[in-house]
Amino acid sequence: MGGRQHRAGRWSAENGRTTSHVLDTIGEVGAAAGAKIDAERTREIGDAANPLKGLGGELPFAVGHVFMVLELWAQRGTTRRTRREAVESWTMDVTDATFERDVIEASKERPVVVDLWAPWCGPCRTLSPIIEKVIAETEGKVELVKINVDDNPASAQAFKVQGIPAVFAIKDGKIVDSFVGAYPESAVREFVAKLAPAKTVVDVLIEEGNEPALQQALELEPANEKAGFLLAQLLADRGEFDEADAILARFPETAEIAKLRAKIRLAKEGSAALAEDEITRELDELLESVKADEVARQRFLDLLNLLPEDDPRINQYRRRFTSRLF
Repeated sequence: MGGRQHRAGRWSAENGRTTSHVLDTIGEVGAAAGAKIDAERTREIGDAANPLKGLGGELPFAVGHVFMVLELWAQRGTTRRTRREAVESWTMDVTDATFERDVIEASKERPVVVDLWAPWCGPCRTLSPIIEKVIAETEGKVELVKINVDDNPASAQAFKVQGIPAVFAIKDGKIVDSFVGAYPESAVREFVAKLAPAKTVVDVLIEEGNEPALQQALELEPANEKAGFLLAQLLADRGEFDEADAILARFPETAEIAKLRAKIRLAKEGSAALAEDEITRELDELLESVKADEVARQRFLDLLNLLPEDDPRINQYRRRFTSRLF
């Protein structure tokens, strides 16, 4: 089952200089390339030196609703913007700078497969479409991240990579499996199958996506945010705004939920179909009142949620909004 292995001898001494932050975060991330890591002998990735350790996920500045919304904006502008592309194919490029967020932290939500490759590596080009296809078929249960070892030598050295393609499976911040070389599709499927949890009844109901199925999914798993969001979206689309909002209120207000709740509030006010120039004009007017008027502040935030997520006005008005508050 061993595919061809490509020696990574083209890394120069200059590329060999590592970034200390990445090394501290990743730690002793794996055995020599090609070693098969038994799931029962997994190792922590740099917990002792992790700069985020001890924060417990708390944001000390996240005080009050306004700060929560601002943080959601920040997530949408950075992490979520990057990860939106990954949602479509469950594949994303990672650098030394984003490794901690897009691999270590992401692996606490779902298993992450790390593919270390280089543009000049023939076996890498052979493996790439196979592993992308197999990961995509998990429909988000497993993510694939790709690291160009030429551009990101710190990650490569931290993994102790000596040959590419080298593939590591990360779960809950630990390496749980690995292989090196251009494995055939059957072997890649076996590798990924051990990471992807089997579909549950709730998963199947969510895939059906109709109202009865989503209702049943929520009855079986009341805390299932995906089922709740999709059901609320269906209800909102047919004008059952109160029912939709009541479902969304049961879940933490993620950026996605905040956007839908904003659309619901605006729809109830008859403002869901405002033209873009009308939105801009009203945002300018509301800026005069956001500091003292809670209703104006909420409408301002709701109107921003009507704008496309890549609209440059979002950041412009966010800065102006913040300056008015403080």
